Amino acid sequence: MLITIFGGMINGLVISICLLMNATTGGTDFISIFLSERKGFDAFNIILGANAVVLVVAGLLFGWDRALYSIIFQYVTTMVIHTLYRKYQQITLFIVTDHPDEICDLISNISHHGATTWKAQGYYNHTDRTLVYSIVSSAEANKVVKAIKEIDKSAFINLIKTQQLLGRFYRRREE
Repeated sequence: MLITIFGGMINGLVISICLLMNATTGGTDFISIFLSERKGFDAFNIILGANAVVLVVAGLLFGWDRALYSIIFQYVTTMVIHTLYRKYQQITLFIVTDHPDEICDLISNISHHGATTWKAQGYYNHTDRTLVYSIVSSAEANKVVKAIKEIDKSAFINLIKTQQLLGRFYRRREE
């Protein structure tokens, strides 16, 4: 079991390093990248499911012990990739600020994404504020939040992992 778990961790690390360097191992990660590019969402779970189906068939034919260890290996590998390679994951930002124009410009400059603003009133102090809403890639979220805090130290920022996104979402072209 230890070999399965640690092997999956090492495999996930190596695949993530390849993906971060814009390379592929030539396996199912290539299919996942293709689906992610086409559909605009993280497709590694779909590949995990497809691999699990193949391994269940292998378990029926050759025995369950190796098949179940392989499924665990695939699961651990996928979880490590999800943790380290976040290109196809998006974060929704809700920012309450007194500097909406600067924040919107900053989001556009860093991530090339737009933002939407709403006029709001803070209930605690009953002051007029602005709510800025935007979606950025998970890889850009930390850079955007750090820059927002430099502009407005009192900004209230809520980051939410985006499950699915429909519509146009800008992705930088690979070089």
